[in-house]
Amino acid sequence: MIRTLIKFGYSNDPRVRRAIDWLPKGQLEDGGWNCDYPEKKVKHSSFMSTIEPLWAYSEIPRQKWSRKMKRSVDDGAEFLLMHHVYKSDNHHWQETYPFFAKLHFPMYYFYDILHALRVLTKLVYGDDERMRSAVQLLLSKRRPDGAWNLEGDWYRESDYFYPSGKGRKAPVTVEEIGKPSKWITLNAYRVLTQTGDLDITR
Repeated sequence: MIRTLIKFGYSNDPRVRRAIDWLPKGQLEDGGWNCDYPEKKVKHSSFMSTIEPLWAYSEIPRQKWSRKMKRSVDDGAEFLLMHHVYKSDNHHWQETYPFFAKLHFPMYYFYDILHALRVLTKLVYGDDERMRSAVQLLLSKRRPDGAWNLEGDWYRESDYFYPSGKGRKAPVTVEEIGKPSKWITLNAYRVLTQTGDLDITR
């Protein structure tokens, strides 16, 4: 919501400013966020809960960052980077959570490697070596014609989060799963031009 309101021109609204100041208060010791905190005694952050505050921060010009905001961004980014963007070390998940390695659109409030790479490159972490395995995975999914396929829609898939979701009608069906996607391709180019892996002038 912070990101959306900033996009709509409300960055100086005192209510938005208070919301931005609130973000660091929810960070855990490992640097990220978890939507179950503080209601539950969680100690490990969530990829999904961490990418949303970072996405909000990415819309704030860096010259307007306070020291507290800079520290909050660095800590949140470090949580994702120490997991190489998509490799979980949490005891009840596989090393690579398979749904995070697929490319989705729309994102709703979920997470995948492309979404994380888009946010982290906008926050100027594109040169961090721990991004490379996710970047290489994204490059491996490129089609011979230069596009990328839509690999999933969180709402239409039957998965860990929506176990009965398969076959449901999505609120907005943007593109066909398994076919070339303009949105995925656009976001892939946004990322890979920032990491230096693609040159759109060639």
